[in-house]
Amino acid sequence: MSAQLEPLRRQLAPRLYPSRRSEEGGPVVFGSGKGGTGTSTLAGLLAVGVAAAGSRVLLVDGSVGLGSLHLYLGVEAGMGWEALKNGASVEDLLVKVTDKLTLLPGGTAEDAGAAGVSPAERQALFRRISSVYPAYDLVVIDGGSRLDSVLAACAPGVGRLVAVSTPDRVSLAATYALVKVLDGKLPGLPVSVLINRGEENAAESLRGAALRFLSRSLDSVGAVPDDECLRAGVNAGMDIQDAAVDSPAAAAILEAGTRFVRDLRPGLATGESLLLTRRS
Repeated sequence: MSAQLEPLRRQLAPRLYPSRRSEEGGPVVFGSGKGGTGTSTLAGLLAVGVAAAGSRVLLVDGSVGLGSLHLYLGVEAGMGWEALKNGASVEDLLVKVTDKLTLLPGGTAEDAGAAGVSPAERQALFRRISSVYPAYDLVVIDGGSRLDSVLAACAPGVGRLVAVSTPDRVSLAATYALVKVLDGKLPGLPVSVLINRGEENAAESLRGAALRFLSRSLDSVGAVPDDECLRAGVNAGMDIQDAAVDSPAAAAILEAGTRFVRDLRPGLATGESLLLTRRS
């Protein structure tokens, strides 16, 4: 029965979830099928690096429950998503990190104890915040590992999803499951695979499964090595911009970023221009 319904599902999917192909200037969404893969760290490193190169960057913490990116960046959380749900403007939530980097923080501790946000409400909130995207050269969204959060982040004119996985089988299988769902609900969405704390060849099994069972090609944008110094610095309370100086992980995510950012904003980022500098 499921095989018979598959052609109908493919036919209806574009109507229920309009196709989102790569759009110049569209947001980059970091998402994963499993928690703990490092989407927040990687999204933060890319945003900090591009902003340090002189571009205007909006970093969105897609965690409606309890966000963490403000801690990584050393700023106050400000108003959370619950305030946006209750009528606050998008501008009310924005927190200036540097002259070039702006953060839209995730949920606060108060939000975590609230009644919660339904998937439909989450999508509506992301549509609202998409109104400020044109004011920035690049928008980076940490979609996390919750399926409804990743789907909501990808819906409004997304440029690309960066599917983050660690090299272990459980994480790869969970990321494949995420790609499978997105393939049905957001057909045509460009997806890049990024391996965190491992080697790039770990993505081959994931790419092979997607090609064989989903008939879609996933491009690999590299790998980020395990970086104990970066992790120790962030865990000790250092701002991610300072902890990332001379970091192999930071260099790797910026190199990977040139592979997908250039498709969205041609000329915005190059390996030479994305330099992290310690703040005075």
